[in-house]
Formats: sequence, C-alpha cells, structure tokens
Amino acid sequence: MDRRACFLGDSYTAGAGDDTGLGWVGRVAAAARGEGIDLTAYNLGVRGETGPQIAARAEAELPPRLALGDSHAMVFSFGSNDFNKGVTQAESLAATARLLDLARRLNIPAFGVSSPVFLDDAQLDRRSVALSGGMANLFAQAGAAWLDLRTSDMDWRPWWDEAGAGDGYHPNSAGYAALAKVVAAWPAWRAWLRGQG
Repeated sequence: MDRRACFLGDSYTAGAGDDTGLGWVGRVAAAARGEGIDLTAYNLGVRGETGPQIAARAEAELPPRLALGDSHAMVFSFGSNDFNKGVTQAESLAATARLLDLARRLNIPAFGVSSPVFLDDAQLDRRSVALSGGMANLFAQAGAAWLDLRTSDMDWRPWWDEAGAGDGYHPNSAGYAALAKVVAAWPAWRAWLRGQG
C-alpha cells in the first residue's frame, strides 16, 4: 500500500542542525521503509515559521502531495518560534484548530508532536508546557493523536548535549535520532502505517 504523509512544522521538523540532513522526519520515514512499508514522507518544515504561518500555507501545500497514493496523513509540530516571535497562545491554538479542520476536510488522520523540552530556558519551557496542554485538548476534541514529548520515554541527553554544543536550541544527529525513535514507536503512528487506524 502506497502511504503518503506530510510533515508540517518549523526548524525542528526541517531537521536544522543535523549534519546527516535526515532530522527526525527522515529517520521516521527510513524506519517505516526498513519494515517494508511503502511510505513517502514530505518534509514541509520551514525554519523560523510560526504556527499561524504553517497553517496559512498548509491548504495549498497538502493537496498536490496527497493527490496520489492509497492512504494519507498529516503530521505537524510547532511552537518554539511562536514563543519567540510574539505569537499568543490563543493564536497558536487557532492555528492548531485550523490544521485539524483541514485534516477533517481532507478526510485524513492528523498527528501532533509537541515542542521539545527546553532545559536551559525556564520561561520558554513554561510556555511550551502551557501550549502543549492546550493543543492536547484540541487533539482530544478532534479525536486525533497527540504525542507529548515531555511525558514520553525519550532520552533527552543527546538532544541537550548537542544543542548546548551548537546554537543552544537545535541538536545534531543523535538528538534527532532520539526523537525519531519515540515517534517511530508511537502506537497511533504505527497503527496508521499498518493500516489499522
């Protein structure tokens, strides 16, 4: 079965900082293909974009990429740029609702992945916790799958170590590999890959 998924987001989705160029999206796709699953993963991450910007372009970007294939999905993750660029939580949640509505209109499942844990920026991390809670509620109301990385079993040490050695925010390959491991094992994601959801 030909499965196609669009991954929308910011620099973390794009895999900024990863010397291999794979990021977590490339590794999640590779894991699926390694299991013999025919997955086409479209990485639509754009560095510096906020939730409202991502939601604004999604309606034009998804349909051409999902025109073919047997099964489709949307995965999105954002928040960090919202915090840094003055986007309010209400605006971020409105963008989330807009993306969930797009998934409903396209009749495809939506998967959400939270922002990472910010070890060295307590204010940013508090905002991340609050936004994650609001997004989780919207996903629950829509009957969609939400992955809160902070309550997952992700090993954050390589992420924090590599981000600290770099620009303070983006990890390198080991950090993204740790995130990809969690997403690839996510029961909701695996159910869709195997045609069970």
